[in-house]
Amino acid sequence: MPEITDEMLLQLTAAERGQLTARLQALAAADYHPPTRVVRARRWFPRILAACCALLVPWIITLAARLPRHYVAGHWQVVWIGFDVALFGALAWAAWSLWRRQTIAIAATIVAATLLLCDAWFDVTTSAPGSDLAVSLATACLVEIPLAACLVFVSYRVRSVTVSLSRGRVPTYRR
Repeated sequence: MPEITDEMLLQLTAAERGQLTARLQALAAADYHPPTRVVRARRWFPRILAACCALLVPWIITLAARLPRHYVAGHWQVVWIGFDVALFGALAWAAWSLWRRQTIAIAATIVAATLLLCDAWFDVTTSAPGSDLAVSLATACLVEIPLAACLVFVSYRVRSVTVSLSRGRVPTYRR
């Protein structure tokens, strides 16, 4: 078999290189046979998660029936400061991974979006009526929820571009 040189590859058009990449990936995928433990995990892990969901339903019902309407919490500052530190870390991770164009940005942006939505939920639902609630609602509606939506969109776009490139295609951008 003759050696394929860089010069030969550079003579191909972008479309031809994309087709070549796709064909090579298809050949590599056909040769890939995951270990038995991976095959088993792919089969069982979703079932374990479904079982967790099934167990969570009665737990939620039990909590709804038994939790007191009013509760004074200990370590309130530690809870909120700790959560905001985690949110800071997630946002920093998302920013870093996007800046560096890392595919881990897909996970980082989803984690940050999730924490933003949790922060909005807990801020609004634990606020005292009046100005505290108004500030929490404004922050949730004007900052946290829109930013979370943007992060989900960015995650989707990074995933789409990554998949396109992995398949040897040029990503498309809608205007």
